[in-house]
Amino acid sequence: MGDPVFKKELEEITHPLVKTEILKIFTIWKNEGKECAAAEVPLLFQAGWENIFNLIILTRTAPEIQTERIMNKRKISCVEAKKWITMQSDISIDAKKADIILDTSAPLKETEKEVKEIIRRIKEEEK
Repeated sequence: MGDPVFKKELEEITHPLVKTEILKIFTIWKNEGKECAAAEVPLLFQAGWENIFNLIILTRTAPEIQTERIMNKRKISCVEAKKWITMQSDISIDAKKADIILDTSAPLKETEKEVKEIIRRIKEEEK
């Protein structure tokens, strides 16, 4: 996790493969007549992939919630979780590039409502 050279080398190998798979899956779904598709891409802007998506929704949460979630997901300490956070890009910079910002600080039920509302608005705009 802490070796930036290793991280860069790993990303140079994995990013093209992941991008190819995303585009392949989107093409399959389009050919199947799917209305829409979504992909979770943590390093979207850093990888320069924003041009392959019609709409970018950035999720963010309060720092203390983010730290807690990382600790729980990865079973790591608070110090380690904060290291993960510092490796991520600056959310305020990414937020300026996103089309929609979704705050996920609220309980899951509230976030689900917001996602459904976003989907409703997107469909409405497409008409």
